[in-house]
Amino acid sequence: MSAVEIIVENVRSFFGRHEIPLRQITLLVGENSTGKSTFLATIAALASPERYPERPAFNEPPFNLGSYETIASRRPEHRRAEETFAIGFRRQVRDGLLVSVATYRGRSGQVEMAEFEASSPRGTLRLQRHQDFMVGRAQIVSSDAAPVTLQFGGSVPGQEMESRLPSIYYLVQNAKLVGGDTPPSEEASKHIPDVVNLWADMVNPRLQAVPLAPIRSKPSRVYEQLDTPFRPEGDHIPIRLARILRRGSRQRERRTELSQALDTFGQESGLFSHVEVRKLSPSPTAPFEILVTVGAQRVNIADVGYGVSQVLPVVAESVLAAHGTLLLQQPEVHLHPKAQAALGTFLCGIAVQSRIVVETHSDFLIDRIRQEVASGRVSPTKVLILYFERSEAGTQVHPIHLDSEGNLVDAPLSYRDFFMEEELRLLSRGSQ
Repeated sequence: MSAVEIIVENVRSFFGRHEIPLRQITLLVGENSTGKSTFLATIAALASPERYPERPAFNEPPFNLGSYETIASRRPEHRRAEETFAIGFRRQVRDGLLVSVATYRGRSGQVEMAEFEASSPRGTLRLQRHQDFMVGRAQIVSSDAAPVTLQFGGSVPGQEMESRLPSIYYLVQNAKLVGGDTPPSEEASKHIPDVVNLWADMVNPRLQAVPLAPIRSKPSRVYEQLDTPFRPEGDHIPIRLARILRRGSRQRERRTELSQALDTFGQESGLFSHVEVRKLSPSPTAPFEILVTVGAQRVNIADVGYGVSQVLPVVAESVLAAHGTLLLQQPEVHLHPKAQAALGTFLCGIAVQSRIVVETHSDFLIDRIRQEVASGRVSPTKVLILYFERSEAGTQVHPIHLDSEGNLVDAPLSYRDFFMEEELRLLSRGSQ
């Protein structure tokens, strides 16, 4: 997967501009209320090219950043929120770098895009919005011809027209060529598809984010065969398991992959040895139950520890969402230390095909990933720890790398101090 950096400027506790890198496995650590969930919400908003940059989804579950006043930074010395905030990304592409940044302002308490700027080896694009009117300028770069610059502008659909295409599709219909000898309208029309393609590249960070909430759904004794859309709490997982794991399923390859992943994690974590789905009657639409084998017993998922139902969506979605970006909030919730460590091994295994961003408070999970690096099963270049620290100057994000032995590289003193102080307290407990 290509390298990506997330750009955050004046969003909540992120005062000023921050350019935060992602790797195959990115671990977000730090105290509560330091900006970790806000960072995940930003990734999710950027990962929706249908909504970004004009109507970013800041309030799609499990995230809820609120209105403009609660999203834009409010510095302690200022009474009001910042006049604008921005989000964007920087991504490696085949011939260079793609940078995409959208700036937002408040309008009637809501978030409105004020400006959008992007550049790539294929060209540049800039949009500026003035109330319900937008102007734009695009430069198309070609390897076998001189660059072509177009200007366009016009009224744009209101926010209530969310089902419509992005404004760029309306604006470029009246594009005009800047300079050149060919009649402007005739030549410009030839490049309208180029502008649209340029837009498509510049609003897509190639993340395909799949967020999972920190508290997943409670287990049920019996589930109905009802279509359930994706939900960050994992409500959709039982029906997906039923369709994939049931006998006779046509998804044989996926069934084998999912079943093996569940069983391997269950055995390594000590939570269970097998997961299966049992229908309560032969009818295709019959209710079903999820059974887990614990020891020598096969029991209903509602009759085992709460950690099983909480981790099941994490493991299952990690397999089902292959080649996407998993945004995991505290996947270790309700897991004992052995299971937390096993989850670290599991995440390293799926990072081959997915990008994983994990907000975690588990030293056991982090230490196991460090051990996987030290053993050579994961390259240290694929793992990054982001330490979030908040002060009067706002959130600071410190990238911490690992060496080939799993040791922390460039960890700030504040990160080391906490763990060193706790260790010293433990060692000196007999002398107190």
